[in-house]
Amino acid sequence: MTATIGNRRVAAARLRLDAPASAYFLAPETGLRVDLLFDFPLPAAALARRATTFNVRSKAWRVASEADLLRMKRLAQANRSSPGDTEDIAFLEARRAKR
Repeated sequence: MTATIGNRRVAAARLRLDAPASAYFLAPETGLRVDLLFDFPLPAAALARRATTFNVRSKAWRVASEADLLRMKRLAQANRSSPGDTEDIAFLEARRAKR
């Protein structure tokens, strides 16, 4: 089920009550989507240990390693067959091949 919640307090309460395996945030004006995984399909603690920290506008963002992103994209592709996943996999594989 996909739902949009505009109120932060309501969204936080729904996350606690529903305990979803994942959630995402979407900025409609840019199309930027940020996926959040809650210990599925890979343990979040392990992803965090291998993550890279980036600073954007004085905020620190932890981003999964390329190897973990590729692994998660392959799992996502197997579950939902999204064209976006296929494109992301090709991009990540091309980056890795250059090294």
